[in-house]
Amino acid sequence: MAGIFDELLGGLHLGTSLENYFADQAEASWVEKQAQINSQIDTLKASEAEFQGSVEGEQALKRTAALSGQQVGAEAAEGIDVTKGTPAALRLDTARVGGEDFATTMNNAVLKSLGYRIQGQSDIAEAGLKAGALRNEGSQGLLAGGIEFFGSQFKAVGPQNEQSSSDVNPSGLDTYWAGQSGYPQ
Repeated sequence: MAGIFDELLGGLHLGTSLENYFADQAEASWVEKQAQINSQIDTLKASEAEFQGSVEGEQALKRTAALSGQQVGAEAAEGIDVTKGTPAALRLDTARVGGEDFATTMNNAVLKSLGYRIQGQSDIAEAGLKAGALRNEGSQGLLAGGIEFFGSQFKAVGPQNEQSSSDVNPSGLDTYWAGQSGYPQ
């Protein structure tokens, strides 16, 4: 009776191990697919950051040009020669500051975009590690279930008495089995 119970218990353990194995494999696939989706979203965010940066950079240039135009208009209305001296130097400073504003805006957009791209790659790398761990865990569980199952099968059909180590012959064959009927000689 104990042999049948051992066989059933071993089969149940193997079945549970198989179920866990397939669940781990499915979860690993889901993790990888989710990371791919997240990476694609991060790529879209990066492209959007670059586009937004170019729009904001263009707006910075337009603000600079408008400010420079206002300066020229105000100076010309006062009868000041706008092509030389302090007025010309003032416009150069305005252009320099506007250029710095443009460069800062574009640099921030590139850094934001880079951050999204790095996050996307990080998502994929992290998912690869997690999926590998899940697959490994599933394989180890399946192996343990197989060992348990075959151990229970051996226990159910194997010898029912204890043997000493002196019962084993030098070739490694168990002398108990060698004396059983139906055992290949």
